[in-house]
Amino acid sequence: MPHPKAVAALGALLIAAITPLSAAAAPATTGGLTYTATVAGNAVSSASESQPLELDPKHQTDVKVTLKNSGSEPVTVTSIGLDGRILGLTLFNIRTATAITVAPGATKTMSFPMDLRDLDGQATGLVGGDFSVRTAAGQDLKSPVVSEVQGSLFSVYGLFGLGLVIMTIIAALDVALAISRRRLPENRFRRGLLTMAPGVGVGLVLIFSLSAMSVWVPSGPRWIVSALVFAGACFAVGYFTGRPDNADERDPDLEFEVDVTVIQRPAEGASPVPAGHDVTIETYAVPSTPPPAAALVGQPNHAGF
Repeated sequence: MPHPKAVAALGALLIAAITPLSAAAAPATTGGLTYTATVAGNAVSSASESQPLELDPKHQTDVKVTLKNSGSEPVTVTSIGLDGRILGLTLFNIRTATAITVAPGATKTMSFPMDLRDLDGQATGLVGGDFSVRTAAGQDLKSPVVSEVQGSLFSVYGLFGLGLVIMTIIAALDVALAISRRRLPENRFRRGLLTMAPGVGVGLVLIFSLSAMSVWVPSGPRWIVSALVFAGACFAVGYFTGRPDNADERDPDLEFEVDVTVIQRPAEGASPVPAGHDVTIETYAVPSTPPPAAALVGQPNHAGF
């Protein structure tokens, strides 16, 4: 059977839930405060899979935010941040402290450099997340975005993908060893579970590889459906191939019981065996077509020692 830790990890990934990312976001608003922003010249409101925010840890990234207060009370902005998440797990969360107050009916624009140096060891490829403006009242104005991080393959995200590759290889080796040793489970469902584990791994490795190569964002419905397709295909391979189930597919018409009695014959010159000392072997089932009853009548029993 597959390694328990590998199956548990792949299963946990398969049943995890993630909120889908929207392709674009309108200007965020709360309590009369609205904003528009750009990151490295790319508009936050239109940041999507086809037009992601470009984040380069090796270069300074300029952020420009325009705040407009349409309410009747002044609003103080305490921080501006950008985060990235995969499968509900936060890969990075970068926040810059601010102290800007926007009076009622006023509009203010601020620009500042965002330090992205730590991103090189945290993520790479396309990552979904939020751009947010936090007020002194504790409100977060969030805009869903997609960022393209030009980080290292040896980042946390890259190592996570490497871990998936290793678990998939372990699961595949378990299946290969079971086949080579002719130890596949006879039960169809258990065979399907055995072959399903590497299928889940292959699906997840493909998904995260495409994300690291900036092809797509592994949003909730997309990665779940992809993983299920690979898992279902590999489960079907195990379920419909291999040895039949002994319990489900053995033909009961081919089973019958035979009572076998073995009589010990004394050697020449030895004393005869006392009466009632015949040796009887217990009854067992023979999976073969029984001969006609007439053929057994009068046939001598040649079993002996």
